[in-house]
Amino acid sequence: LKEALAQVDHEYDFVLIDCPPSLSMLTLNGLCAANGVIVPMQCEYFALEGLTDLVNTIKQVHANLNRELKIIGLLRVMFDPRMTLQEQVSDQLKDHFGDKGVNSVIPRNVRLAEAPSFGLPCVVFDAAARGSQSYVEFARELVERRQREGQVAHDRCRQLHPGPVDPRLQLGLAVMIGSLLEPPWPLAPAAVPRRTAEHHH
Repeated sequence: LKEALAQVDHEYDFVLIDCPPSLSMLTLNGLCAANGVIVPMQCEYFALEGLTDLVNTIKQVHANLNRELKIIGLLRVMFDPRMTLQEQVSDQLKDHFGDKGVNSVIPRNVRLAEAPSFGLPCVVFDAAARGSQSYVEFARELVERRQREGQVAHDRCRQLHPGPVDPRLQLGLAVMIGSLLEPPWPLAPAAVPRRTAEHHH
């Protein structure tokens, strides 16, 4: 997979590798090809147990197979602030992971749940929905973070820093992430991005 991606690496700002929510050979292959991991995380205690296993696996892959691999961010999904348990778990995640936890939060949202049944990414299905706007905000945060780290290779992205994010790149990234992370796919604990594809015109 890493060799295949290397052949088209120059064509994309980001390449997103979607992995199953299990520590299988497919996930291991994705981790070996990736240079960063975004972990979608439900704020529930069973998800915390899976997160521990995933973080240990990432450390092992980094030490033995892929020295470029690191955790880019921990994305809280299906979040309901009315539930005290979810607030408690969210606080634990922020305390433990620090700057690895992103500021954006994807809320529970009916329109997000409906989008897959129409075969559309949530951002395309209903761009005005609260959940869709959250994905767009996360895309902006991710691009800005990668720019700060100097990891975005595309010349246009480099020229943007520290100015506003290109809205086409931001929207394309939001569409890709939203379409991969929304149900019916399980959300925790593993979705592995490498650098996520922009819509090219």
